Amino acid sequence: MRMLHPPGHAPQRPVDVPVLIAALGSKGHSVARELGDGLFATMQVPAYAREFSWVAYSLWGTVLDKDEDPRSERVRAAAGPGLALAFHAAHEFNVPLSDLAGGEQWRTVVDRTPPQERHLAVHEQHCVGLNEADRAAWDAGAHALLEVLTVSGSADQVGQRLAGLKAQGVTELVYQPCGPDIRRELEVFMQTAKTAVWG
Repeated sequence: MRMLHPPGHAPQRPVDVPVLIAALGSKGHSVARELGDGLFATMQVPAYAREFSWVAYSLWGTVLDKDEDPRSERVRAAAGPGLALAFHAAHEFNVPLSDLAGGEQWRTVVDRTPPQERHLAVHEQHCVGLNEADRAAWDAGAHALLEVLTVSGSADQVGQRLAGLKAQGVTELVYQPCGPDIRRELEVFMQTAKTAVWG
């Protein structure tokens, strides 16, 4: 196998590709410091993030329209997949689901799947939509956790969250838009981020 590009039609090899390390804990910190060009974080920004000049933070959520109900179908479609990650992660890391609003309802649906296939049921629609268990959790009150577990809320609330991320050392936002109107999610989020501190 070989690269077929003649000279001048691709970067000169070898190509130096910058690497972000997504790792948690003290071992992950060591690996990121030794091998990485930067850090990739999600859910929380590690205390050591300020040691890196490049910190990308992955987030989900939506900016609510003025007076929009956070339980609306639009919000559910746009921010629900990010909220569902809390349930997926709790399952993977054996965190008691009873600690999450809607957790018992989520578990009831997932437990209907045979154990050898349960990982498939848990991650169905992962990061793009809500599966049956995720919808059960939302309907049972998980939507109340939206502003805590995702970057969702009014433009002012989202702007404050983004400013807080920057204060923790985040230098780049990796935003995962969801829902039926991706253009709307991207445009409103970008305007909010620029207005807050990322302009």
